[in-house]
Amino acid sequence: MDPETWITLSQNQDQMFSAIDKFLVRDDRPKVRQGVSRAIVGTLKRPMRNDIVPCEGFAKYFWQILDTLLVQESINPDSSAEFYHAALVIFQFLGNTDAASLELDHYLSTWSSRLIEYPVTEIVGRPKEDYILTGLSKLLSRCTAFAREQGIAVGMKVSERIFERLLFPTYVFGDQYQDIEVAERLPCLHGPTRTEIYTLLLELVNDLESSTRMVALNRQLFPRDDALHDSHIADRTRWARSSAGHVGLQNMSNTCYLNSLIAQLFMNRSFRAFILDMDVNSSDESQRLLFSMKVLFARMQNSYAKAVEPKDFVESITDYEGEQIDITIQMDVDEFYNLIFDRLEGQMSSIQMKSSFRGYYGGQLVQQVKSSECEHISERNEPFSAIQCDIKGKTNLQESLKAYVGGEHMDGDNKYSCTECGRHVNAVKRTSLKDLPNGIIFHLKRFEFDLQTMHRSKINDKFEFPNCIDMTPYTTDFLSAEEKGKIAPPPDIFELVGVLVHSGTAESGHYYSYVRDRLSDSSNPQWLEFNDSEVSFFDPSTISSACYGGCDTMARDSMGQAFTVNKPYSAYMLFYERSSFLRSPNGNLGTVGFGRKLPLPHDLECEIQAENERFIRKYCMFDNSYIDFAKRLADQHHRLSKNSARSEHLSERKALLLALETFEQIATRFKDPGEAEALHGTIHVYLVSCPDCCLDFLNWISDKEEAIRNLLVCNPYPKPRQAVARLVLVALTQLRRKRAVIYGADDPNLGHDYGERESNSILYKVCNALIESWDGLQYTAKTWNDYFGLLANIACLGQFERSTMLELGYLKKTLQLLVIDLLPAPKKKEFMFDNFTKIWSKRRPPIGNAGSLLCELMSLCDPNLLPCLDNDRRIIDERCERYPLTRTEYDLFTFSDDRNAMTAITRLLESHNVNDAMANLVSNIVASEVAPVEGGILDLLKYTLINGVPVDPAQEALPFLTCLTQFIASTKSLNYVREIIRRVAEEIPTIGTDGGAEHLAFFQDLLKVRNPVIKATSIKFRILEQIGSWAPPLLVYCEVRVREETELFLNEILFDTLGNGDRPKARSAVEMLMDNCFTYLETRYTKQRHQCDEKTFESILRVLEKCGEYQSDEEVFKARYDNLRVLIEKMILEEEEDADLASDEWGGSEIGSDTHEMEVQLDDYNST
Repeated sequence: MDPETWITLSQNQDQMFSAIDKFLVRDDRPKVRQGVSRAIVGTLKRPMRNDIVPCEGFAKYFWQILDTLLVQESINPDSSAEFYHAALVIFQFLGNTDAASLELDHYLSTWSSRLIEYPVTEIVGRPKEDYILTGLSKLLSRCTAFAREQGIAVGMKVSERIFERLLFPTYVFGDQYQDIEVAERLPCLHGPTRTEIYTLLLELVNDLESSTRMVALNRQLFPRDDALHDSHIADRTRWARSSAGHVGLQNMSNTCYLNSLIAQLFMNRSFRAFILDMDVNSSDESQRLLFSMKVLFARMQNSYAKAVEPKDFVESITDYEGEQIDITIQMDVDEFYNLIFDRLEGQMSSIQMKSSFRGYYGGQLVQQVKSSECEHISERNEPFSAIQCDIKGKTNLQESLKAYVGGEHMDGDNKYSCTECGRHVNAVKRTSLKDLPNGIIFHLKRFEFDLQTMHRSKINDKFEFPNCIDMTPYTTDFLSAEEKGKIAPPPDIFELVGVLVHSGTAESGHYYSYVRDRLSDSSNPQWLEFNDSEVSFFDPSTISSACYGGCDTMARDSMGQAFTVNKPYSAYMLFYERSSFLRSPNGNLGTVGFGRKLPLPHDLECEIQAENERFIRKYCMFDNSYIDFAKRLADQHHRLSKNSARSEHLSERKALLLALETFEQIATRFKDPGEAEALHGTIHVYLVSCPDCCLDFLNWISDKEEAIRNLLVCNPYPKPRQAVARLVLVALTQLRRKRAVIYGADDPNLGHDYGERESNSILYKVCNALIESWDGLQYTAKTWNDYFGLLANIACLGQFERSTMLELGYLKKTLQLLVIDLLPAPKKKEFMFDNFTKIWSKRRPPIGNAGSLLCELMSLCDPNLLPCLDNDRRIIDERCERYPLTRTEYDLFTFSDDRNAMTAITRLLESHNVNDAMANLVSNIVASEVAPVEGGILDLLKYTLINGVPVDPAQEALPFLTCLTQFIASTKSLNYVREIIRRVAEEIPTIGTDGGAEHLAFFQDLLKVRNPVIKATSIKFRILEQIGSWAPPLLVYCEVRVREETELFLNEILFDTLGNGDRPKARSAVEMLMDNCFTYLETRYTKQRHQCDEKTFESILRVLEKCGEYQSDEEVFKARYDNLRVLIEKMILEEEEDADLASDEWGGSEIGSDTHEMEVQLDDYNST
């Protein structure tokens, strides 16, 4: 910009003001506003030539104009984004360069007052950004930051007033509604705008005193006694009223028929007004249905929720036998319509009320028989509430109605007995409409009974209906005038206002409704779809395709053949209203003064508004922006507390509790774990930096009802569960190190002598709270790993923790859990864990961490000791320095299934998650100072472990083999050693193609065992005694590594021994090995027909050759060996022939030959 232009601008500021006001503030064109905003902001980046006027000059020039415009009422909240962007950039530039020149205290006062007094115009379900709110919040946020830098005091009350006015208004409606004026008070609901207001609040409370007050305000948002949300899963997007502006109805089981009909009745505004205006006694049981329908309509009209539950209404409906309707059984909606209208009319107290009620949908028809041979006409008036229309053989509604009034001829054998003539005459029998209500319902008879199949079937024929229909041709007056040649009555036009659709078959299906909004423009009416909880806009131009039925559009199957299918969805009930009534002052469209909402009784309106207040608060708190605000507020408060010289822990505790409440009641209810993880990080900082905060946290999680259930036991999301488990462990560990007395002992390494102080300790309190939440595990097994993982980690902290948990009954509870489904019925009732049985019956639950906990607790106990009574205090046995089990614990621990194996041990080993811990448990039991050499629980334990070895696939036996290794390492009985080795060896020939490595490792590990009682050579000899059972199958095992390692192992335990001298037991083992290798290959192996090649037999042949070196009769050995080689070559040849035969099945195809060529090339490559 040249100096001359600048001088011109500076001298004509009024003109610039007008230009900016016109093109930046008032102009309706976004591109114009954006251009002006960019031009103003651009001056800060383009200084004047020769630097005559710096950028600050432009900023101050434009700020004078923008500052004046900021306080004007002409700013449009829908089109002021560009204006506030320019103002914010200019203001921020001046604040960074010359903040002292700004009237910051004036701006703080003016802008905050404007923000607090700003009228929020929100519509629930249709959030829209108000740029004035967003812009003012950003400006005030920057102004607050600049003011603090300049040492200007920021009013403490400002933040509280903004919080209560724009974010969370205080509740107005309590228990009494007499003196309360009902008025809608909504805060700002737009998420991004709320985020800016939260950012502003954090700037305003950036000191310890203000921060403390803001923390207190936020803590008051959480209900004291009830949960903020009654489900562990939160989907905020499905809470608020839909953008269509109406409330749906929750499906209580199979109540879609009810919901679709109620939606049609509710949208009839005159009928709704009649129901809402009824004088009904709420305490009168005889009018319960009327009252519940009145309340339901009121909630559907005034509630902010997406859908209301018609529970009270449904429970007040009885069938014709006086029984409450079954919500699990779907009714025919036409039958339900007749039932509900009969029940409603029956509860009305006056004849006038009943007459008015029948006037909405009830009319009169005439059953007429007219003689063709005389003037006699027989007529009978009948009421109707819906007109039954046949659709089979009919193409549209008019044709069906014409047949409805057309009647049938009575002649031949079906002549009419005329009372006037006294004889049978030809006659016409027909039905006509006499009195028509303002609303007519047509029931399209789409279901019929098939006499061939003896089942109901659905008629999916196409059936059309018009948007408007003249009902005069179907009336008695019209038909009579037509017959007598008189002038016909004037047209009586009815307009389509609703279609109730059935989708599905005659046996099952779903109902939903399309409804015309009576307040919309009649020339272009707006339609809505009510589908249970979902309410959305509907395009009425698609009624023909969505409601007429018939065949669906052509499609093509996988073979390209065209075909058509019947549409499963079609209109079942049609709702029409008299056109003149729709436009009358008393009708639907002419409700002048009512607006969209009809008046409600004061107390009922206040009650619903109180619900709305609570709903809006919860809705806003479950916004991600609030979770982020609570986190940032807690972070900021922690920083301010640590930096304050007069920091008090009470203030820090309140901020921690706010973070915990937000974490437990809000953040952990979302599927996306991001917010919960962020809050977890904040809470973790509090815990690691302050032992007192650890104590506050543990007291909170122990004292707050349902906290552990909500966070750990019943929470469906794994990351929040794992996060809270880590927090508990961190807090306990911190107190264990830094607050030993509070933790429970002067010395956390204390052994068994913990005295009576444990019940007063925080450890005891936490463990007690955890076990009190145990019953929640019966509802889902998904949380077991995290819950038991925490318990196992607590037990791992030390002996003091394990002792505390043992005294609280954790061992008994864990054992119950592992065997509950197999216990006799009386004990199941005793434990009251019926749902646990259902969990076990569905699938094997995750019990790995439960096993870890069990093993930790069992490390303090010895099942070899005589059990004590359940109510007795355990006394440590000085011989083994362990506790006895109680009688119940012992019975559960030794409980055996139908295989006589200990169920708890078996199931834990089958889980494959606690192998090492279970091995240590076995070792402790067997090696106990009080354990017998043989017998007692050792027999049962040995049998349990041996019984787990025969399993398919055989590799699953690894946990049992590991424990058997420990059993042998600890036992005092050589008989046990011999039996275990024999049983495992005998199992190896049956393992097939899995588990070879695991079974070989069992014998290899036995050589490393150092049993303090039994010599290693004794164990080695027991292995050699069974060499004929385990060695041959492993020498020809399908895996090369297993065969080679078996050969090496034989060299180690057998042939190397012989090389060091002639040993009788070793020579006997050689004889046994040789004989069994020959026998295995000659008989068993050939019968099983394993896949094999030359390499398969290399190891066993080398072993046989070594055995041959120790044979006295070499010729006999050589003959048998040569015969075996011939047999092996025959097996290999047969295997190759089978492979060639399988290859021939390709029929010489190119695929087969190419595959073979690739295999040859691969073999050549590998050989190089």
